[in-house]
Formats: sequence, C-alpha cells, structure tokens
Amino acid sequence: MVSRFRIRGLRVVHQAHPGRLTAIALTVRAGARCDGRHAGLAHLAEHMLFQGTDGLDQLALNRRAAELGGEHNADTGYEDISLTFEVFNEDLDAALGLLAEQFYRTSVDARRLRKEQRVVMEEIRGRLDDPADRVYRRAWERMFGGAIAHPVAGSIASVSRIRPADVARFLRTRLVHPNTVGGSLRLHDRDSSQAYVTLLMPVAPTPRTLLATGVALDIVGADPDSRLFQELRERLGLSYEVGAHVEWGPDWACAVVAASGGRSRAERLVRAVEATCQRAAEEGFAGDELERARKKLRYRYAILADSRLDQAVSLAESALWGFPTPAETERIVASLARAEIEAAWRAAVSGRGVRAILT
Repeated sequence: MVSRFRIRGLRVVHQAHPGRLTAIALTVRAGARCDGRHAGLAHLAEHMLFQGTDGLDQLALNRRAAELGGEHNADTGYEDISLTFEVFNEDLDAALGLLAEQFYRTSVDARRLRKEQRVVMEEIRGRLDDPADRVYRRAWERMFGGAIAHPVAGSIASVSRIRPADVARFLRTRLVHPNTVGGSLRLHDRDSSQAYVTLLMPVAPTPRTLLATGVALDIVGADPDSRLFQELRERLGLSYEVGAHVEWGPDWACAVVAASGGRSRAERLVRAVEATCQRAAEEGFAGDELERARKKLRYRYAILADSRLDQAVSLAESALWGFPTPAETERIVASLARAEIEAAWRAAVSGRGVRAILT
C-alpha cells in the first residue's frame, strides 16, 4: 500500500516492502528545464551535491556514504533532479541525515566547482565523439524549442561560463520543498562509415495516451520480435543497432525510434524505418502482438517492483508530476483497448515530428 503525507512542507510517498533494504529517492523539480541562461546549470549543480557541505568536505561526505554501505547517487533530467540512496534498514536515519545535509547545506567551493566543470566538459566531449548521440541531440533541438531544447549537460561553452554564484543561487532557489516544432535534418560526418537515423514523434503527455504509445512502440520497436528489428536486421540486413523508447515530462512527450547502418545504404535505411512505422499506423496491430507487448511490460513492472531504488524513484516522480504510480500504470496498460493503442500510434506517426539523418 502507498501512503502519502507531508512533513513541514516536504511531500512524502511511502511504500512498505519486506526485506533488509530501504531505498530513498529525494526528487525535486529542478531539472535542465530550469537552467535559464546557463545550459547545463542543473546538471552541474547535481555534481556539486557530492562536493561538500557546510559540515562535511567532499572526502568526509563520500566516506560517510561508504560507511553506510549503500548505493548513493543522483541523476538530472529535463524536469527534475533525483538524489537517491539505498541502505540497510537500520541505517535509514543516518541515510536520511546525509541526504538532508546534501539537500540543505551543499556548499559551492570555487576550486571544486572548476574541477567539476572540467569533469562535465570531458563528459560532453565524449558524447560529441558519438555519432548516434550527435544526431539524436540535433533532432531533439529541432523537435523542441525553449527550455528543453538544449542537452541536459549543456555545452562546453555554456558550462565554462557558469560561476559559483550561479550554482549557489540555483541550489538556494530550486532545491526547496514547494517546487514543438518539426522538420527534417541532415548532418554529415566524413569520419564515420555508418549512417544514423533518428525519428522523434510528438505524443500527447496524458497518461493513457503515453502508455498506449509505449505499448505500440514495443510492437514496432527494438526487441527481436518487433517489426523494425525483423524488417531492418532480419529481412533487409540493413542495421545492427535498432532502438525505440518514450521520453516524457509533465507537459511534453515524444516517441523515439533510431537505427544505424552502412553509410552507402542510408537512404534505404531511412525509407525502411519510415515505411515500417507508417505501415503499423495503417494496418494496426494483431492480437498476438498486443499480448506479447503486454507480457513484456508486465515483466518490466515485476522487475521494477523487485528494485527498491527504482520503485522509490518512480513513486517520487509520481508524487511530483501527478503521473500514475507503477501499480496504477500496470492497471492502465492492462485496460488499454486495441483501438486506443492503434489510435495513439497513428497520432504519433502523423504528428509534426523530426527526422534526423547523419551520413
């Protein structure tokens, strides 16, 4: 059973599970969407959560986490930052104390900030060398405007301009209790022998539509039994890598389909990807496809239920954004009719999305 309550303005969602471990997810509405004029600010601020507080320097903070023996981490998305900790039940109070120390008392030392800026810039450079990530990033920029158009980590130039006062202000104002466009894009890379294709398709962010699109994407997408995998890899031999997933926030969502193949066969790869997606919209889905997709989703929910940390993050996001809990989501998926799933996929395919090609 899930219980919800407030402690001095902090919303708490609790779910009891038998076992020796407790997982905590402290999730705050302070993702890359809040960067303002400094792209990458939220991500850099997340790094600084581990660089020392008013009471603990960097080494003492991380030694304290190691003493508790748990998995201590954080993640930044477009909508939120999640600070997570999984520990033995008897260490819960100490773990909560350490998370509170980070949340309320993180300090921004100029020397440590410069070091973390270098770390983040190296992370960005690594992604610049990845052709698949590059084409995905450019497609994302074309698909979305405004606050979520830039990468979560920002750019080397934007990160280099961030000052200690910017991070301190972000932490002070954002880590608090209360808180499309379309087209085709072609990029060129002389050094790559591969072609990369990414389709971004807009999806209405309502829970049922988002979940219905996810079921459709399981049928169309990347698993060995899916239509795209069978068409691109097994029938045509065009692609080794095929991907499909959904990205979403409280007021936006998109379906992502990606594939890579030989550079000389780029145009054929693009046609095959688009034709497979379009054919699914026109023909709909067979009963056995829907059953397999539902079974795979039930399996993922079962895996989620066995991971306290993932479950904690999901419950925190549910409370923050009003999205159904994992248990509610599973019931919604089970209730989706074939017509609803097919309509969601047709809407995604016919929407004003973005096609990006790197050759």
